[in-house]
Amino acid sequence: MDYKFLFIITSALHPFEKGSFHNLSEDRFNQTLKTIETVREKVPNSTVLLVESSEFKLEEQYRKILIKNSDIFLECYEDETLKRTYENLHSNPSQFNFGKSILESIGMRNAFEKIINDRLFLSHHRIFKLTGRYYLNEDFDINDYCSRCLMNYYVFNVYKFNDKKLEYFKDLMGIDGQLTTGLWSFCSTLIYQTYEIYQKSIQYMDWVLSTGNSIDIERCLYKFIDEKDIVNMKVLGATQIHGPTGEVHNL
Repeated sequence: MDYKFLFIITSALHPFEKGSFHNLSEDRFNQTLKTIETVREKVPNSTVLLVESSEFKLEEQYRKILIKNSDIFLECYEDETLKRTYENLHSNPSQFNFGKSILESIGMRNAFEKIINDRLFLSHHRIFKLTGRYYLNEDFDINDYCSRCLMNYYVFNVYKFNDKKLEYFKDLMGIDGQLTTGLWSFCSTLIYQTYEIYQKSIQYMDWVLSTGNSIDIERCLYKFIDEKDIVNMKVLGATQIHGPTGEVHNL
């Protein structure tokens, strides 16, 4: 079978810090281009859908380059939920570490709607989510995903909590683990189910933040995706550059 893959790359090129947005940096922009480049190198027959969740429309010179380098380019700055979330973050910047999960999830929701409305799931066997400024590395092999055995399954790295500091997630929310969301994938047959899970996750994160508590998409997906539908892959083959520190981590 000739497998066809779609990669959703999430991005927010205008960084948020202390209640204000800084100008787009060349480093962040070039790192995002490298993310796309590694997908092109590792999976030449893939479709790249780049979704940008900054508060404002990108400057035209950057938009043109991103449009040229991706197959589909989506900006979400007109999304009403995104606008409201940014307004809340400006008022409560201390919540940004968890609020950014909502922002990225809104971008994912927009990407899913594009995939559904344009029927892209019919021409692709598997859909990946790769965070912008993460790179596919030497441990990533697309042949690992060319199997009928993965039909109707998600592929994540699953992490079970063993830290007592995190036990309140289990006590309050019934969550005893999380899923790695820098790189994960799902069979295209699950597109409607995944869209609904993201809708539910956005609402849940918004509610938890409104109560003065915090939760992110990693824990929400762990809560809402049935464990029997997940293939746990210990090494995903992605390299993360942590934005604030520049530290490098491999997934």
